[in-house]
Amino acid sequence: MLVEIPTDKEINDNIVAFWRPAAPLAAGSEHRFDYRLHWCATSPAEGTVAPVIATRTGARIFEDGRLFTIDYAPHPALGDDPERIEARISTSVGEISSQHLQTNAATGGMRLDFTLKGGVPVAELRAELWRGGQSVAEVWVNRWVST
Repeated sequence: MLVEIPTDKEINDNIVAFWRPAAPLAAGSEHRFDYRLHWCATSPAEGTVAPVIATRTGARIFEDGRLFTIDYAPHPALGDDPERIEARISTSVGEISSQHLQTNAATGGMRLDFTLKGGVPVAELRAELWRGGQSVAEVWVNRWVST
């Protein structure tokens, strides 16, 4: 789980990650865990889903709301037809509208854009891409804070 702790200064270390098992661990028993952590700009191994490669946001010009655009790297899990992919977008407050998924000719991957409406000062946003009942891209999460 990745957690962002609210802070009033950028200098404060406010991002933490921890692992939470699907089932509770039995008290008093031994548990062994192995993991590998890569801390780098790009993953050293290709994953089973398309990674997010860019996020952009800006005010809508001809309508109220904030536009968000997410670019996904080309990946076999995405397939070739954006019509076969379901975009699941949610927000903690406000309303999501104008969602659109298309092939990104510049990257060869997919581009998802949507609008957050409601003039909210803070919102927790989440976007997922699914095809045939399977997740096909990294889960994108974003805390939008209006300035």
